[in-house]
Order: sequence, then structure tokens, then C-alpha cells
Amino acid sequence: MTKHYKYSKRLHWATLCCFLFPFFYTGCGGPSSEEIAAKEKYKQDSTAAVVAANAANTPKDTLNKTMTESADTTAQNYFSQVETSKNQTQSLLAETPKTNMAKETRMSSEKISDKFTFLKPFLTPKINTYTGIATVIDSITYIEYFSVFLSFLILIICLVIKFIEITATKTIVLLDTLGLIFLFISQPLPFLSIGAEILWGFWVAVTFVFVLTIYDFYSIILNKRLTNELQIKEKAAHNIT
Repeated sequence: MTKHYKYSKRLHWATLCCFLFPFFYTGCGGPSSEEIAAKEKYKQDSTAAVVAANAANTPKDTLNKTMTESADTTAQNYFSQVETSKNQTQSLLAETPKTNMAKETRMSSEKISDKFTFLKPFLTPKINTYTGIATVIDSITYIEYFSVFLSFLILIICLVIKFIEITATKTIVLLDTLGLIFLFISQPLPFLSIGAEILWGFWVAVTFVFVLTIYDFYSIILNKRLTNELQIKEKAAHNIT
């Protein structure tokens, strides 16, 4: 069994190292920096070519006047678009009912309190006041966004238990299973999840945690088998004497 315990610890360390791999890509799927730089260079080159061609065929005074008028027109159009966009935004905000916005931002504990009024003293006894259990309920709503942290923390605790009390195999398997569940349901943070993708490192980590759980479960079976064999030998020795 000592050999299996040693292998289990090594596998556990390897599993924790998997959290160094890339898990999520949270880009917006826009053009790369190289593509943007190439487009900007193309615009600059095109503008320079047009200006040079016009300068060769246009008198100096006419060219300066044309460039000034073009710059003024561009600036006016820009500020006009900004002002129009600002007015449209203010109009939309004014038309949006405040009650609907309030409903969308209500927490889960508040919705439960409204539906089951007898739970209000235990969840939201006052306005904008939440009890401990209400905070737990509201946190469950977003558990998938910080479940990677929970998985890593549980696996750390499980490894500590292996060094302190290696015979607590059932507790170890339970923690392994919880770590696997939390890791499997995890998602990138909501403010980073625009165009998010799950990368290969995430699936490598899930695979390692799954293998670790199976191996520790096998240790329980092996430990039980060895315990039964030892009891049989003790009974046989007692009968002989």
C-alpha cells in the first residue's frame, strides 16, 4: 500500500500542475494586432499617394484650401455623429422603465422572499439587507464562475490530508469527486466571457482529476481487500493456537 500512496501523491502533484495550462480564451474574436497594423499602414500609404498626386496637379493655394475644408468637414461630421449618438442613448434610457431595470438586477434571495413571504425574515429582513443564508443563495447563482478556485482549493486540501492521514481514503475520494464536479461546471468570469472558448488545458486538467479520483477509489478497494486478507490470516492463526 505504501507504493500506491506514493503514486497517488505524485499524481496529485501532477494534477495541480495542470492548472498552469491555459483554460479559457476570452477574446472577442476581432482582427489580430498584425491585421490591424497592416490595415493602418495601407490607409496611410493610400492617403500619402493621393495627397502626392493632388499636390503634383493642383496649385499650392488651392491644395491648402482643399485640405483645410476637408479637415473641417470631417471634424463637423464626427462631432455631429457623437451628438446624435448621445441624444439617442439618453432617449433610450428615458424610455426604459425603471421598474424593469430593478427587476433585472434583483438577487435570487429577494425573488424567493417575494414569492415565499414567510422566508423574508430569514433572507431579507430589511431593504438592501441580506442574511448569511441569503448571501449563500445569491452566491450559488454565480458558482460556475469561481468553481475553478473551489476545485483547486479542494484538491489542495485533499493533498494535505494525504500527507497527514493517508488512511482517510473515503474522505480523499469524496474531495476528489467534488474537485472534479466544480472543475467540470466552471466557466470564465462573466466580464471576460465575450467570445470565450474552452482551451486544451482545461480538458487536460479534467482528465487528470478524473484519473486521480479513479486511482484513489481503487486504493479504497485495495485497502479493503488487504484488510479482509489480514483478518482471515488472524482468524486462521487464532484457530491454530
